[in-house]
Amino acid sequence: MSADLKRVMKSGLILPLLWGSYVAGARRMDLWPILAYVAFTFTGGAAAMWLMKTRMPGLLEERTQRHAGTKRWDIPLVLWIVLLGPMGACFTAGADARVNGIAAEAWSVAGGYLLGVAGVALTFYAMTANRFFSGVVRIQTERGHAVADGGPYAFVRHPGYVGMLLTNIGTPLMLASRWAWIPVAVTVGVILLRTALEDATLRRELPGYAEFTQRTRSRLIPGLW
Repeated sequence: MSADLKRVMKSGLILPLLWGSYVAGARRMDLWPILAYVAFTFTGGAAAMWLMKTRMPGLLEERTQRHAGTKRWDIPLVLWIVLLGPMGACFTAGADARVNGIAAEAWSVAGGYLLGVAGVALTFYAMTANRFFSGVVRIQTERGHAVADGGPYAFVRHPGYVGMLLTNIGTPLMLASRWAWIPVAVTVGVILLRTALEDATLRRELPGYAEFTQRTRSRLIPGLW
């Protein structure tokens, strides 16, 4: 089995977990919100793999392999953001559909997908502007880790997290569920916490980052934070 196929299979494991979580809550397998959401997640994941494979092969290896130096406090945060949070949103959305039915307006679902697409696009933009766009918090010494200050990094220091926030805020709308706001709110809090911790780590350990914070003042929201 090729290394690329292994990466694809590993990344694709989230899809049946999302679908299975929704089914566990809804006790049905055929409801349109989860089918559409899984298709959206698959498309975004496939586009990310293609982008890294064709333009940033070093980043693809960085994001799909285990490396030394990962901050131990980051592991549970990543686990929630990438896996447990989305599974929780799908489960609660499924339970909401079972108890209350699906009564979302078409405009709200469309708005959710617009937010999702905007979040994915911003994340991709940040990825192309930062060849050190790792999936974990660590100083990539062996890759010559340096500060990325071009593209969206000229406006906020963590544009990838802005993209994550947009996609997560769109998730309850995509899933047509008010209940899904509960786990999504937790995920938003975890993203904010991780942003603060990563920013502090980079200030301490990455040469040039403290100076970068003087040029790009905001972590996530210009003029606010």
